[in-house]
Amino acid sequence: MEKTLEKLTVGERLAHWRELAGMTQDEFARAMGVSRSTQANYEADKRLPDFAYLAMLKAKGFQIGWLMGDPYMAAEQRPLSAAELLLLGYYQKADAAGKATIEQVARMAAGSVAV
Repeated sequence: MEKTLEKLTVGERLAHWRELAGMTQDEFARAMGVSRSTQANYEADKRLPDFAYLAMLKAKGFQIGWLMGDPYMAAEQRPLSAAELLLLGYYQKADAAGKATIEQVARMAAGSVAV
């Protein structure tokens, strides 16, 4: 019987995220600043991630609450790209009118609003 996402261990959740990112353990470990063996130990539930690792995950856009078992957090997360982080930064710095403009342009780009 296959586990549902809600029933996954911390290690299985980390492996799930890594697979969603399309990365090997080695690639993900390098991106996170740890060795492949450390990443393997995390995914095998032999060790729990330390604070620095969790902070790096959060900085890359992952939902730490879901990793730690919060059933209300999104599972299908992938890290934000540099372009997405840049756009988010612009949005956060914009005033109300600027945010409305950014939202309108985003809807148009996604094809949900006619010009």
